[in-house]
Amino acid sequence: RPKEPHWYDLVSVSREEKFGFREDVDSIVHVNSAFATPAFYLLKFGGQSSLDFLMRMVNEFFDKYCAGREKVQFALPDGKRVSLYEGVDLWTAHRVMVGTLLPHVIVSVLMAFEKYALKLDANASLADSENWCLDLLSRANSVAIPGLLTGVVLKNKWKFMRLALTLFSCREALAFDLQRSSMEATKFDLDFYGRNDPCASLYRYDRDEVKKEEFRKESLEFLLIAYQMVRQGVEGEAER
Repeated sequence: RPKEPHWYDLVSVSREEKFGFREDVDSIVHVNSAFATPAFYLLKFGGQSSLDFLMRMVNEFFDKYCAGREKVQFALPDGKRVSLYEGVDLWTAHRVMVGTLLPHVIVSVLMAFEKYALKLDANASLADSENWCLDLLSRANSVAIPGLLTGVVLKNKWKFMRLALTLFSCREALAFDLQRSSMEATKFDLDFYGRNDPCASLYRYDRDEVKKEEFRKESLEFLLIAYQMVRQGVEGEAER
């Protein structure tokens, strides 16, 4: 990028180039969908090298996009802490709720991460599934990753408790997710699918199915209260 900004940056420089992607690569991604890029299939079939590549791409983007932002901290189960760029726009990036500034390719990769994480419990042991999610969070540099992992603990309330406790460790995360849950019922989709795109029906079906998932109307705050009530009930039963 040039050292000094020019007026023509606003019209001649693509978002992909402006935010750090190579100038000679065209992403040709023009919609927001977990299936708009190969990311979901790379996660499913590509192994660790594919995960490394996708995380490196996403982190490099957010390092440029979030330059100058404040960071918040999450406490991992092993005692380590990870500092992540904050913002409700990042927390809800995979849901396309606050603004439309992120490139479609980044949003689509985040959606692929969430879709893959939501299917983990059916394809692997519970411990392996939760460890995968915790590893993803430990390697992140923005709250976009814990934001999409929230869906995993909301869908599987009594399974991914170490992941849930990690999300609870950040006070700002509770506030971000409360905003997300309140927007789920009022969000208006601005996605337009190409008329000649043979995958348009797949993208539309995917997004429509995601909207129907009931757990998205809940929040981390709701889950925290549920955990507290169960704990109090168990302790009371033990005392009696």
